Order: sequence, then C-alpha cells, then structure tokens
Amino acid sequence: MEPTQKTNPFFLNGSWALGRPIELQLILNTLLNISLITLTLFSFSIIATSARASEASTISSIKRQDLRLYRVNKDGISDRFWFTRGKARKPGCHNIRKKSRLHRAVSFGYPVCRIYKKKNCAVESIVSFTRDDDDTPTTDISEGFSWYTISNHEKGEKIKSWYCGAKTP
Repeated sequence: MEPTQKTNPFFLNGSWALGRPIELQLILNTLLNISLITLTLFSFSIIATSARASEASTISSIKRQDLRLYRVNKDGISDRFWFTRGKARKPGCHNIRKKSRLHRAVSFGYPVCRIYKKKNCAVESIVSFTRDDDDTPTTDISEGFSWYTISNHEKGEKIKSWYCGAKTP
C-alpha cells in the first residue's frame, strides 16, 4: 500500500469506503464539475438576456420620430434621401440643401408632417399627397402610411423644405 492510502480513513484497498472504485469517482467528479460549470454559464446567459430585454423595453417605450423621403432614381427604383437622416428625427421646419424630386414620404412618431416646394416651409408652396389605398388628396402626412405626391411629373414633386411636429406651423 502507498503511504496516502494508509493515512486516509476513507480509502481502503484501492476503493472508496462507499465501495466505488477511484476511476469511477474521478469520472463522477468530472461530470459534476462540468454540470456545475454549465449551470453557471446558463445562469449568466439568463441574467444577460433579462438585462437586454429590460433595456429593449425601455428603448421601445420611447417613441421614435422619423420622416423618410423617397425619390425615383434613374433606373425607376424608389430610393431614400440620405441627406435628411439627422434632421428628420428632430421636430420643426427643415430646408433641403438642393431641390429634389419627392416620390413618396413615410412618417413615424410625428402627429403631423407637411412638405413644401419652397424654403422655410412657405405655406403657399405646400405639397398634396394621396395614400395608395385612398385617392383623397391631403396636405398632412400622418403616421403609418406611404404617402405619394400628386404631381404631373412621373418622378414626383420638387421640394425644398418640410415640417414635422405636434401641430401645424
């Protein structure tokens, strides 16, 4: 017998006192450690997921405001105006640096939006729109629809400014 076997009261003749061989006990301990590590990692993933879910619910409770303006490009495909991105999330009147043809507009989070043919949201230059499911013309763009310009030109109406906010200017 080895010296450690003589001094350990739980170790008798190459077996544990419970009757299990050493090799089996090593395997069981390894399996137990693996299961504890797996359980710990699973717990951390649940905690991280719940933290992300609470963060997402906080973000989704803040209503996002945005106005997306689209034109028809030379290939006849609807294309978003990218130069309006930052301004479109802020309420108020905004001018477009260059005159562009607007084909369609979509509003998110604003009670009302209006689009104008002249700078500084000149009231006499307001653009009229229709929805794809309703031919009634309107000047107010409301949330949740694609609004198409009423124009004689196939690519839309030339615009210079827009207003989005809680009430009409």
